[in-house]
Amino acid sequence: MKAHLYVTTAFTALALAAASALPATTFAADGAPLLAGRVVSSTGEPLAGIPVKAHRDGSPITVAVYTDAKGEYTFPAWSAVAPGAYSVGIELPDFRHVAQPVAVSAGKTAKADFTLTAKPLAYEDATASEIIAGLPGTDQQKVLFSQCSNCHTLQWALQAGRTKEDWIRVIKKMAGRAAEQETPGTYAFGQKQFVEPLAEYLTSIRGPDSSDNIPFKQRPRPTDAASANIVVTEYALPRGG
Repeated sequence: MKAHLYVTTAFTALALAAASALPATTFAADGAPLLAGRVVSSTGEPLAGIPVKAHRDGSPITVAVYTDAKGEYTFPAWSAVAPGAYSVGIELPDFRHVAQPVAVSAGKTAKADFTLTAKPLAYEDATASEIIAGLPGTDQQKVLFSQCSNCHTLQWALQAGRTKEDWIRVIKKMAGRAAEQETPGTYAFGQKQFVEPLAEYLTSIRGPDSSDNIPFKQRPRPTDAASANIVVTEYALPRGG
């Protein structure tokens, strides 16, 4: 089984804005967005809820918008997309990655259409929520285990089967001093009263004789108008100073 431990070397700041809440000056004077297009499947069906990202060459800024029910997307004039050279693409774990260079100019709409080819979602690419959804157990057990994803992937946590005693050692190591404390009113995996219950749960799903094939369940992509009608601006900034 292939497992990953991700170490972040840069952080991303996200700015969200609901297009429906903005004034009528959202678009350019001629009413056209700066960048637009359509996303369809390999069979020609429109794909909704697909994030389309535009990264300006030489810039730390990436702007993303989402396709609507018709598979259409637009980058409005009020977004951080300005005239210049961009790489516009779609990177999703259940589709083959696509990208194309696009020149954005003031006063007219640049077009970038995409046809996506679906592929099975791999376990290595599944999110924490998708792994949690595929595992057996109660909501309380899953909530405790899901907290492990605050520091690393659940794939990394489940990379090897362990005995209950081994799981207790791992949990205590991850929790630090919190594993020796009881804090009423909290529900954190590292609290003393939850160490053994979590270890028992992890042993039941990833004991010494368990399979390396961890189940997961892909979450549906949000496609309603409220979810698609947003702009996300990412700022990739270096650590340190």
